[in-house]
Amino acid sequence: MSKVYYFGWCTWMNPDELHRYWPEAKIITTGYVDNFAMEWRDASKRGDRGWCHLDNTSNSWGKRCLGIIVEIPAELYDEDFDDFVRMSFTAHGDDGNIYNCWTYTLSDPGNSMKAPYFYWDNVVTGLNIQGFPFEYIKQVMGVYNVAGDCPRVDRPNPNPGRPGKSAAER
Repeated sequence: MSKVYYFGWCTWMNPDELHRYWPEAKIITTGYVDNFAMEWRDASKRGDRGWCHLDNTSNSWGKRCLGIIVEIPAELYDEDFDDFVRMSFTAHGDDGNIYNCWTYTLSDPGNSMKAPYFYWDNVVTGLNIQGFPFEYIKQVMGVYNVAGDCPRVDRPNPNPGRPGKSAAER
């Protein structure tokens, strides 16, 4: 298998952010996964900042997460990032096709917490670039707005080039 499908959600809906990590990524279509919801959580209860978390617990039953279906080289599936694990599921493309996808989510989601502004900006930009419905954008913004405060919400992006694998470099 030379290509796999990644479900890009959260910051990776912004093509500029997606291509910072994976320049070779090819966006196929927008799409969705049912019974998943975007949340904002700190990683491993460190309390330093919030990250996107794709929740699939009973709290997400009946919810829908919108994102993009991305074709990437299969070897990228082996990339590990601190605090994240892979999950696989079936995504529905807005092109009418079904995709077997994978994505990253927090390995140990902690307390509800906002992400720093530089991270959040990629989410808002991606939602708008992908042309998602205003009601969905309001929903995502609502979840972010009620999340706990980030102690350094104005923290600058530590690595504007290709991010590293450690949390300190992202």
